[in-house]
Amino acid sequence: MAINAKKVRKAGIRLEEHAAHVRSIERASEVNGCFVEIGVRTGTGTAAIIDTLRLLGQTREIVSIDPTMDRLALKKVIKGSLQDHILIRKRSDEANPPRKIAWLFVDGCHCFHCVREDLDRYGDRIVPGGILVMHDTTHGRTGNKFYHVQKFCYRLKAKTIYGVHLAQISSVVLTREFKLIEEVLPIKGLAVYQREG
Repeated sequence: MAINAKKVRKAGIRLEEHAAHVRSIERASEVNGCFVEIGVRTGTGTAAIIDTLRLLGQTREIVSIDPTMDRLALKKVIKGSLQDHILIRKRSDEANPPRKIAWLFVDGCHCFHCVREDLDRYGDRIVPGGILVMHDTTHGRTGNKFYHVQKFCYRLKAKTIYGVHLAQISSVVLTREFKLIEEVLPIKGLAVYQREG
């Protein structure tokens, strides 16, 4: 079932990124596991998860992790939702990752160390067929998380095109293989990967 992205509350990003975000949630709804978002802020991404799952007729556990989340704004977003919510006001490295993750959205701290740690701690919990979504993947901005990952890849002589291709550095960053299935460029950028297996 293809969800019309215009029927889903916008995830605070450009329409192309929003549509890719919604498609990634749809894909993840086909496998078992919870939905985890690292980097929540005011909950616009949470709203997109809630709306997409509602349109799909599904109920899932949603884990929102962010030490600076606006709890009042987020509570308004989730009010009346049928989804189970766990709000964790901690850094992602301080939270306990769920055992089975169907969908992981990474938009927390943007330094290489934090991105790598998020992928190490949470990426291995993504079930086969599950989805990994990375926000702010556009090439070249020094404040951009993938600028740091790309520099790391360069040192490894790994080939990158804009967003990092996780399968090429999986032995370093992740223990499982991920395949790039969608990428939205430029501006901030969004990369969607699917765990193979």
